[in-house]
Formats: sequence, structure tokens, C-alpha cells
Amino acid sequence: MLRKNKKNLKSGVIKLSDFGSQLKKLRKNNKITQKELAQILGLAQTTIANYENNSRFPNQETLIEIADHFGVTLDYLITGKKKEANLEKEKSKSLISLITKDPYFKDNEIAKKYFIYLLNYQKKDAQNLILKEAEKNDKPNEKIIDIYQNIFKSVLYKVGELWLKGEMRIEQERYFSNTTLEIMSVLKNNFDSVESKEYKILGLSSYQEKHNIGLKMILDLFQLSGWDSIYYGNNLPLKSILRAISIHNPDVVAFSITAEENINTLIETITEIREIYDKDELKIIIGGYATRRLEERENIEAEIINKDLKEIVQVTKDLVES
Repeated sequence: MLRKNKKNLKSGVIKLSDFGSQLKKLRKNNKITQKELAQILGLAQTTIANYENNSRFPNQETLIEIADHFGVTLDYLITGKKKEANLEKEKSKSLISLITKDPYFKDNEIAKKYFIYLLNYQKKDAQNLILKEAEKNDKPNEKIIDIYQNIFKSVLYKVGELWLKGEMRIEQERYFSNTTLEIMSVLKNNFDSVESKEYKILGLSSYQEKHNIGLKMILDLFQLSGWDSIYYGNNLPLKSILRAISIHNPDVVAFSITAEENINTLIETITEIREIYDKDELKIIIGGYATRRLEERENIEAEIINKDLKEIVQVTKDLVES
């Protein structure tokens, strides 16, 4: 592939300053001295020094040898500019390296593998990994809760963190979220939920809330634990929320909030619900990333529940029965 780029050397203007600085940068990044590089290329150390201070420029064969040694294209060696496809590969490699070393996944090898599969768009491998993990337990429903808590939740929190830092693009974040939703559906359909429907829960997101995977995860767990679980998702106007509550008459309404800018809208929604239903008639629980800011507010007529997924169903049941 590098040899096809010989044409690039014959066309256009090559800036010696670009090549000299690039060679020096590559050499230092790879922790190689001028003397070591000279020995590798069969040149004198002074020749490498002259390349780097731009007093000399190598011939085509030497350029190709240098590029081959550092594993870069001729374009990058000479100008420092990388093609977009190469940049994407490097970003993926960088993220994989980051995740491999991340203490967040130190004792969670399955979550790490799941992250890397999705980073490489290997949806089928990610799905097979999860299904095999679920089959390891004699009580698959309990295993699903473990998977939601230790794999899905862990990976998606990390994805959100990387996205906020600008280390992951929005389309990558959406791929992780939507693919996980698909795998959650396949996983849940492979195992039976508890037959008894003792209580009913209605799952909603605040109006204009765009992230709802956490809510879907919670509603699945309630269903697996024997609740009649009704999922309405996000972007539902207030009138529609009130109508849904009236139709289904749930014991609990669960709201998920991720974006802090939607807090006021959620508080207004809960206030409107409380104009019709008091705390004895209807329990309201709230979870999600933005609840850390919601806890600072006073007089919210709902329960903020920041528990592990393993605990949230029991905590909510205790709330209903109290």
C-alpha cells in the first residue's frame, strides 16, 4: 500500500519543514534515538540529524523504508495529515487501549469484551457473549439482573462518560445504546418472567428527554420480577402522561431523567400528577443520571431511588406496601 503512494512524491510541493518535524516527532514517540534509527536504515547518524533539521531530504526508497518502519503512510510521514479512515481506526485503537487499561473494568472482563465488540460494530458477537453469560446460571432471571447491572449499566455509564469528554462521537454512543436495547429484547425473550402480576408499574421519561435505555432496563427487571410492566418511553406530553395513568391505573409511575436541563419540566409534570393523585393513591419514583441534581431540590412529591438494579424492585415494593 505504501509503494502505491510513490506518485504522491512526484506531484505537488513538499515542505521540508513538515517532513523534518514529522520524522522527529515519530522517532521520539517511538522512543528511538537518531543513532538507533540510522542503524535500522543503514545510514549515518548525521544523515538522520540532517533530515530532522531539514538540510537534507531522503530519496523515495528511504522514505518508504521510514514509513514502513513507523507503520504510517507516506502522506502522513511528509505532511502529518491523515486520511479520515485512518483517523477512525486510530481512534478505535485508542479507545480499546483505554478500556483495556481502565480500572473501571479491571475486575469485569465480560463488560470489557462487550464494550470492545460494540466499539468494533460486532453486534452478533456481543449478543452471543451475553446469551452465553445468561445460560451459566440455574436461575436465569437472576443472571439477567446481574447482566443488566454489571455489564449493560457499567458499559453505558462508561460510554456516557466518554461522550461527555468528547472521546466518543454521538453516533457511536447511539450505536451502543440502540444495540444494547436490541440485545436486551433478545435476552428477555429467551427467558420466562414470573407469572404473578402482583403490582403494576408505568415507565415514562420527562418530556424532551432523549435517553431512555435506563428506564427500559428498569421496566424489564420489574417484569421479570412479576410486575405488570408498561413502558411508554420518552417525549410524551403532559396530557398524554395523565391519560396513560388514568387508563392503566398503576401502583407506581417510574420516571427516568438523564439530562439536567429537563429537571424543571419533570418537577412540573410531577406537580400536575399530584393535583390529581395523592401519595397514597399513586407512588412516583425517579431514577437516572440527573437525579444527583434533583436531590438538591426541596418539596418534590416523589421518591428518588438511586439503588443498584438488584435492589430497586424490592425497594419499590416496600414503598407500595408501606
